[in-house]
Order: sequence, then C-alpha cells, then structure tokens
Amino acid sequence: MVVQVLEVIEAALALPQADRETVVRRLVDSLGHDDGVGDKAVAAAWDAVISSRVDDIVSGKVEGIPWEQVDAELDQILAEFN
Repeated sequence: MVVQVLEVIEAALALPQADRETVVRRLVDSLGHDDGVGDKAVAAAWDAVISSRVDDIVSGKVEGIPWEQVDAELDQILAEFN
C-alpha cells in the first residue's frame, strides 16, 4: 500500500465511531454501485425467504423454539467463551 493510503487509514481509525461510519458510507457511495437494483433484489429475496418460513410455521411443517430456550442456549454458548 502507498504511504498516503496507510496515513488515511490510520487517521480514519483514530476518529470516533460515528465519524468512522460517515467515512465508510461516503467511501462506499463513491464506488458508484448504488443503482438501487441490488437493494431491490436483496429485499425481494428476503421477502421470499420470510414468506416461505412463515408458511412453514403456519402449516406446521416446522415448529418454533420458545425464546426462553433460545436465551438459555445462548447463555450457555457465551459462557463457554468466558
């Protein structure tokens, strides 16, 4: 990497989080890939997945897991990391 790029990265990393988020958004926007098509395609794909999962639950094909059980399992997993 060019020294100037490294200096920009170091300066950006020294910023508060909110400012770093602004920098990231501006850099991503500058790439020019935001034609809206990708966002719409992703949203449509998620809509299809969500509809399918809701249909599976309503039809009885799958059964949900109570939050208490999920919470207990997450606590156990997190405890293993501590």
